Amino acid sequence: MSPSETQKSPSFIPHLNAFRGVAIISIIIGHALSGGFYFVRHESSWTSTSLFSAMAETFGHGGTIYFTLISGILFSLILKSRGWGTFAKSKILYVLLPYIFFSAGYTLYGFRDGGMGFFEGTLVEYMVELGGNLLTGTSFYHMWYIPILILVYLSTPLITPLLHKPKLRILLYLLVFMPLVSSRLWPGFSVTTPLYFIGAYTAGLIIGEHYQLAQSLFYRFRWALLASTVICSAVLIYFYTHSIDKLAFVSARESLFYIQKLCFGVWLLTMLGQIEQKLPKWLHVLADKAFPIYFIHAVIQVAIIASLSTLNLPWESDLMVFAISMAGALGSLLGAAVISIAIGKLLGKRSRLLIGA
Repeated sequence: MSPSETQKSPSFIPHLNAFRGVAIISIIIGHALSGGFYFVRHESSWTSTSLFSAMAETFGHGGTIYFTLISGILFSLILKSRGWGTFAKSKILYVLLPYIFFSAGYTLYGFRDGGMGFFEGTLVEYMVELGGNLLTGTSFYHMWYIPILILVYLSTPLITPLLHKPKLRILLYLLVFMPLVSSRLWPGFSVTTPLYFIGAYTAGLIIGEHYQLAQSLFYRFRWALLASTVICSAVLIYFYTHSIDKLAFVSARESLFYIQKLCFGVWLLTMLGQIEQKLPKWLHVLADKAFPIYFIHAVIQVAIIASLSTLNLPWESDLMVFAISMAGALGSLLGAAVISIAIGKLLGKRSRLLIGA
């Protein structure tokens, strides 16, 4: 897309929308690969030292960084001009309310004790557990990201004024580079985790504020960005296979993931911009339903992978673990997309209050 085209159609920029679709695909594949290891090998791909698990983590972990990056870009390019009231209203109605709805459902029936099951306890105990789940994003294994994202959104009015104050610009770059020493922690909630994602969000805000210039620079240095991605990936594989992570108080893996995902993210954004008129429609459908798909996919994914893992198949084969993971990824992606589209058809715009937008 040329700069003039971007200016003419500020409310919808196809390659940015498509990037949201790629982001949700990446997240679902990452969850599926972890699920494959959990249900088949009964181990965590994060702690395994096999080459296959190292590659699975290297290319599957950290997809939420893409989503945070594009959120920052879209705010600067599109949402900022609509005003703070519209921004706050949309996040409350289409992110927070669906988060409460799904958290309530997953607290009632969700993943516990290694499998799916109903909550057993009194109403008071349920409300207490729901309250804790809402604060920490622990109603289901994928819900941790939403309270983090809400904190990221809340940081927006604090960060955006810095974009127009040259004397304070150093603070922006400190935020962008902060994740290199402020590692995200998972599972569990830590103050460093929102700081990690605020870094990616700030990078997106800066890119969106100067998008035409950023597009030119990213295209000019596209091979350097791709080379940086490859180098980070190779080092990550080495770290996994040799059980290397902590360097003092910093997770070296998470620092590398941050660089890897930002470099590949802006490279991919550039490439999508080059083929904007040829982007498939289904990618835009996934992008438009990204939040509903995120909320819904995990329960479908668990059902698929857990069921397939009970079959008498040669699970010692890495290829079989990969196959069951991809089956879970594809099935949950399609299933969540179909469900979200069906609910949208049934309830219209009101569906966004339940399943997000």
